[in-house]
Formats: sequence, C-alpha cells, structure tokens
Amino acid sequence: MPQEIIVAHGTTPFVSAYPWSASGFGAKFANPSVLPGGQCSSASSISGVVALGSTLAPDLSAYAFSSSGWGSKYTNPSTGPSAVYGVKFHPSAGYIACTSTSSPRIHAYLWSDSGFGTKFSDPSTLPAGSTWGIDFTNTELIVSHSSTPFVTAYPWTSLGFGTKFANPGSLPASSCYGVSFSPSYSQVALAHNTTPFLSAYPWTSSGFGTKFANASPLPTASNAVKIKNNMLVVGITTTPFVRAYNWSASGYGSQYSTPSSLPTGGVQNVTISNEIAAVHLNSPYVTTYDSAFTSKFSNPSTMPTGDGYGIEFTPETTPGNATGAGVGIAMASAQGDAIGTIVAGGGMLLLGVG
Repeated sequence: MPQEIIVAHGTTPFVSAYPWSASGFGAKFANPSVLPGGQCSSASSISGVVALGSTLAPDLSAYAFSSSGWGSKYTNPSTGPSAVYGVKFHPSAGYIACTSTSSPRIHAYLWSDSGFGTKFSDPSTLPAGSTWGIDFTNTELIVSHSSTPFVTAYPWTSLGFGTKFANPGSLPASSCYGVSFSPSYSQVALAHNTTPFLSAYPWTSSGFGTKFANASPLPTASNAVKIKNNMLVVGITTTPFVRAYNWSASGYGSQYSTPSSLPTGGVQNVTISNEIAAVHLNSPYVTTYDSAFTSKFSNPSTMPTGDGYGIEFTPETTPGNATGAGVGIAMASAQGDAIGTIVAGGGMLLLGVG
C-alpha cells in the first residue's frame, strides 16, 4: 500500500517527507511553502494531515498532506504551547495533544477539518517536570516525563482529561522519554535512561498492571520505544543504537539479531508500519529496515539536513481512496539533544519543533 514517511529534524527546512513503498524511499517532496518555526522534535499524522512539534514558535504546526506532498498550513492554535517535544492525534482524529517543557506541560485541543479548535482545560494533576513522549488509546492519554513518577496517565473523554490514574506499583527507574501503547491498548512500554532502560506494564481501563519482567538482554540508555506487529523496537544512545524484541501479551520475548547495517548515532525516535524506521544523530539521520529487522533500505537520495528527532509513517491508503492520501515517512532533525516526534494522517502533517 502507498505511504509516506515524515522526518522531523533540527536544521532548515526542519522537516523532510518522502513517498514510501516496499522498495523504500521515493524522491523527496518539495518543502512546505510555510516552514516550521525552527527545530522540529516530533510529528504525528492522520489521513490528510501532518502535525509537527517544535521548540520555537509557533511550536505546534499542522499541514494538509496528501500523496502529492505538502498542502496549506493550518492556522495556529489560538492558545499555543511552547517548546513542544511530542505530539499525537487521537485515534478518532477528533483531538490532538502535545507535550512540552513549560507548564502546564501538556496541551490538548479539539481537531476538525477546519484545524485546531478549543483548548481543553488542563488536568487537575499536572505531570511532574518536562514532558517528552505521548500516546493515546481511545479512552486514555499517557505522557512520559523527567521527574518522578516519570509517567502520568489520564482517562480521556469528549470533555478532556479525567482524574489521573494511580502511578504504577513499580515506577520506571528514571526520566522517561518514549512511551508506546500496544495496538490492542492492552500493554504500555516506556523508554528511560537508567537500568533496566525499558519498563512495560499490562494496561486496562483501570490503569497500570504489574510490571512485566525485564527484557533480556537489557538495552542501554533508551530514548524511544514502539510496539507493533508483535515486536517492540527501542532506540538507544549507544551502539547498536536500535534493538528489537519479540512481543506478546506476556511481555518481552527473545531479542532479534542485530542488523549488519546500523544507524550512525544515538537514535532519538522509532516507528513501525510494515517496516521499521529510526531517526538519529549523524548523517544520514534516518535508517529504515524491513519487517524482519534484517535488511536496511537504501538511504534517501536527498537526505534530511540535520539530526533526526521525529519520525512518522502516514496511514496506508487503498487504491481508489477518495482522499488520495498516501502513507509516507517524515523526519525531524536538530542540532541539540532533543527528543522529537512526528504525527501524520488525514491529509495533514503535524510537527513538533524543539
């Protein structure tokens, strides 16, 4: 199925987008006519839209996006966040939320075909410290952050944030950067920089269950995590920079063999569609693998211009889709030590700049 891939990065034009297929990268799309304000840290997508998080104003941007590339930029939210590091659309595409380093550290908005709507009231209990990663289920929202308890989760309804869930019984060991629900929303995993470097839990409508046994072997200091296709992929700061484990309802399985061609620097974010993608420090800034995590795809002919921080595959489309939206990958890069994300879909791309 056709897709696109979005890469958020730290040097102008701050985001690079490409067609994506089973053969890998296509020719880079032309840049958006209105660039993000600065270093992009994250991206998220729904059909026809990509959203980006950034560390410089406007900090949260969204664009129409299709199989032809970038469309018009949506009007900025009337009450904007600052220093956005993570962004995520709700599965229904009716809401969008982002994390940031500035209080209240989490922002959520209505989303419609017209773009950003009203900002929801802040949760009554705010996350502790700078927030980094973010993910949704249909009925919950979770963020990872820098201060204990390192993870905060809330019920989510059409009214916005509910009362914070109880902390997990066994907390992550330190600041958490990446967070990912499983596709079934029945498990959640967090990436952090102190041993055991990954913490994963069963998840229900009541919140966190008992922590799963640690992965074996352990990764090293971790920036990002993604669960999909019975696989958990983690981005780490030291060689081999990316690891993958079999994943099931029981937690971690055996580790996949390390690919022969590795990323060239610390991985800042990872994602999975049918294939696996990681963004990282050092050229080529983005590295992609087949679904078996064995063969590396060729680098894009026009590479991103700086360190990668956010990565997103757009939703797959079937032939004859009336929207004409494709699936692709986009990447964000930066010259600092930011963690970033990208979200795309529904003909739009949203980017976080750090």
